[in-house]
Amino acid sequence: MHSKRYYQLIYMTCKVCAFFGTTGMIFNRKTNLYQMDEKARKKQLRSCIGVASYFVFFIFGTYRIYDGKNTTQEFNLCYSFVFIGAVIIGPLCNTYWKQGDIVTTLNQCLIYAERFRENWMPTYIPGKAKLSRLMDSILFLGLLNNCCHPFSTVVFFIFNSKLPIYFHNLYPEEVANLGVPVFFLIANELKASSRIKKTERFAIPELRRAAKNIVIEFNSIRILNTGMMQNLGHALVLSNGLFGQYCLFSNFVVIKQWNEMEPYAKTYLILLSIVLQILWGTVLKVSGRIHANVNRVPKSWKYLEFDTPEEKKYLQKVAKSCRKIGIGVDGLFIIKRTSSLKFFRAIVKGTFRALLTIGRK
Repeated sequence: MHSKRYYQLIYMTCKVCAFFGTTGMIFNRKTNLYQMDEKARKKQLRSCIGVASYFVFFIFGTYRIYDGKNTTQEFNLCYSFVFIGAVIIGPLCNTYWKQGDIVTTLNQCLIYAERFRENWMPTYIPGKAKLSRLMDSILFLGLLNNCCHPFSTVVFFIFNSKLPIYFHNLYPEEVANLGVPVFFLIANELKASSRIKKTERFAIPELRRAAKNIVIEFNSIRILNTGMMQNLGHALVLSNGLFGQYCLFSNFVVIKQWNEMEPYAKTYLILLSIVLQILWGTVLKVSGRIHANVNRVPKSWKYLEFDTPEEKKYLQKVAKSCRKIGIGVDGLFIIKRTSSLKFFRAIVKGTFRALLTIGRK
């Protein structure tokens, strides 16, 4: 399911993230599995304490220059970094507390994907498949960002060395595993429809000729998704709120204080807001499409043909009892196809409402 380049990129990404202290695990190239590392765990603990300390210092430094009536350019920049600190410290601490569970879940994803390929997709060549090459490209871009992003903070420090906060290098986000696209591919193999051509299938027909095979594989995807969301679901909810609030804040400040702000400050806030909107909007869009397509799989089983009518009735009953597979936290926030549109709409509406209410004062 994964190419050799994929595993090499995962290995290099874990090395970089462990060097910066954002993860306490490494990737073993001999077994192609994740494993805990004591040195990386200690460095990760120091990173959590250091980021938390700087975050508290950000808050006090920002509060110290808060006027109460008129906000200055320095305050807006400091306040923006309070948001960024909240975005960093949440996932970083969550990764430290649940590192063991995350390692177990990621290894289960890798093992299951390879087992599925060996059992049902013997003709699938990871190095030549479009999805495999796409995952390799995304991992390479993430690795490049992880290596270059910390050094970009030097430019900001040169222009803002007089701010009442010490600017700490942003920790790169860990691109641990791209298991979601693989699950989407596997779910597509379990989907039945008259519109799907035989050339678009990678799995052998035996996968869809027995009801028990379909149920076992679909339930495996459900279990793996549940494990991933238990560790990452609340971080997604927190990130969604923080990204939205930060983009709203940046838009409001830049529009309201356009004439008072320096060009570099406006450029920084605008670019960071645009980048965050594009990145998080893409995450919501892709996750929403996966949510919609995966949950169509049980409904499509009515098109399957089996040797006995009992198997078809059994599969129909299973399809009716299936709960939807979601990315997020049940009852709190589930990413759907309209989540990206709601995200951008909330930013636009919130910006205009803030300008018409707070902006008039």
